[in-house]
Amino acid sequence: MPLALLHAKLLQTFSKQCHRRLPFHRCGSNRRPRDRNLGGEGRAGTTLAEGAALIGVGWRTPRPRGGRHANETARLCEALGVDSFEVMDLLCRDTQLNISSAYLRPGFAFGGSCLPKDLRATMYLSKQHDVDLPMLGSILASNRQHLEHAISKVLASGRRRIGMIGLSFKTGTDDLRESPLVLLAEHLIGKGLSLSIYDPGVTLSRLLGANRRYIEQSIAHIGSLMRERLEEVVEESDLLIVAQGDPATASALVQLARKDQLLLDLTRLPNRADIKCKYEGLCW
Repeated sequence: MPLALLHAKLLQTFSKQCHRRLPFHRCGSNRRPRDRNLGGEGRAGTTLAEGAALIGVGWRTPRPRGGRHANETARLCEALGVDSFEVMDLLCRDTQLNISSAYLRPGFAFGGSCLPKDLRATMYLSKQHDVDLPMLGSILASNRQHLEHAISKVLASGRRRIGMIGLSFKTGTDDLRESPLVLLAEHLIGKGLSLSIYDPGVTLSRLLGANRRYIEQSIAHIGSLMRERLEEVVEESDLLIVAQGDPATASALVQLARKDQLLLDLTRLPNRADIKCKYEGLCW
């Protein structure tokens, strides 16, 4: 369906009552706006006409998704003899992560030692009790597709010397278990690309237990790929994959990146406009 027709249909289906409840006004333009903070108290903004059309979709989708999550959790609670309202009431008290904008902003694939494991445990439990959870069951596959989207962008660039900034599953930790960046590195190595990696939070000699075993089994020669200084990775690379945008790294890239390099941003650097090289966001 053409976006113009989609936009028209969305406007038709928006009732006057919904418009009154909407916490912002949609304003579409054929020109990319310079100012995204028009109006008072951050309640108004502008976007391209296509963006205005998709805001209607984006505004609605968290509600059925959240409803499906609650309903699937409720079915599993019923099978386990647990009060589903009590469980969801406790979840709703977390307004810093679960009930917030924290997970409504584009980014890279999730990972780590908890979320994938807990999700698989939930699916295993549901199968044991013959409870079908299609939405929760599709999350890992969707996450894998997001990782493959990043891989396809790297391969499409045609660049052979790749520098990765970040390896752990989030900034400020050395936990590499099920990090999507480890999976990304594995895939690029398998494609025969030259890879160098910088992560200020990861020191291989300090890794212990399951964390150390995971990275040694995933990338046996990881020691030869790690660099102690960001400058080394930038100097050796034609394409920089930025997966961790801590202030120090983001600031250093302004000084270090070369005009002939391509930067693939997985985290949406706040100072991306100041970096000299060619810039491409993962999906922005």
